[in-house]
Amino acid sequence: MATIDIRKAHGTSTDEAATKMRGMLERFVEKRGDLIKDVKWAANGQRADIKGKGFKGSFSVDASNVTIAIDLSFVARAFKGRIEDELTRRLADTFSA
Repeated sequence: MATIDIRKAHGTSTDEAATKMRGMLERFVEKRGDLIKDVKWAANGQRADIKGKGFKGSFSVDASNVTIAIDLSFVARAFKGRIEDELTRRLADTFSA
């Protein structure tokens, strides 16, 4: 089970949601590249597996939801609330109705 598990309805097509998710994740990597070690995208662009300093996880899109599942290291768990709030805010900004 992920330390952080966030799901948000995207209210659009799967392809459009995947494009928005990719943009959101790319902006994050540009801004906080110091935290990111690796991002691997699925061929269909609907899933990204990500690894970084103190965490690993995935961003995925299905027919109705965007899901973020992150496993935090023991040390990084001290920042869980802050990380979860930031991810929730970015999802809301990207997928606002």
